Amino acid sequence: MNPVARLSGNEFAYNGTNIKKRIAEYFNSLGNNVYSELFGDVALNTASIHDDFGHGKTKQKIAAFAAIKDIIQKGVVIDSDHKKIANLDRIKVAAKIEIGTDHYIAGVMLQRDANSQRLYMHDVWAINEKEMNQTETATPSTTEALSDEKHLFLTSILQNAYFFKKKETTSHSRMQYTDEDYMSVVEAGDLEAAQWMVDELRIREGPGLQWQD
Repeated sequence: MNPVARLSGNEFAYNGTNIKKRIAEYFNSLGNNVYSELFGDVALNTASIHDDFGHGKTKQKIAAFAAIKDIIQKGVVIDSDHKKIANLDRIKVAAKIEIGTDHYIAGVMLQRDANSQRLYMHDVWAINEKEMNQTETATPSTTEALSDEKHLFLTSILQNAYFFKKKETTSHSRMQYTDEDYMSVVEAGDLEAAQWMVDELRIREGPGLQWQD
């Protein structure tokens, strides 16, 4: 996808106040809420900032706070899981952003329970297109520890999603999709992948074909 946000990298430059306060003031300027047609209202509050910083911070990650609204509204769902003990869901949404002249995959994790939905954390992962095309390696900007729970290791999820998409777009003309495949990506909110499947079916079966409900 095209970048959903282009940042300078200095969105939260030091102004004499604590960085958490600067981010809280930015959230306040958004009404402490982001509305998405896919998710509804997503709260941005001090608990979000506390949890986010608890998973590490880098200069790029701090700048990317300014892209969270665009990621929630324009990104695609790449992963989700349900925690039975706490009875809550965590949904991961990703999109491409630019910080300065560098390209990143940025992800946000939403936390949803029976009564509310809020930002839980976010992270960014640097993309080096030349390096990826040769070795499929890149440099994470995260400071998450490897001991973190797997479903919280957002950078690895972003990496896996990127390479899955990369391989899928390279070889999709040879792939065979089923109704179950189609419905699974629609239910996950990945309308881009759903469109690829419809386009592929038209390639195989001819123009004018419509996927049956």
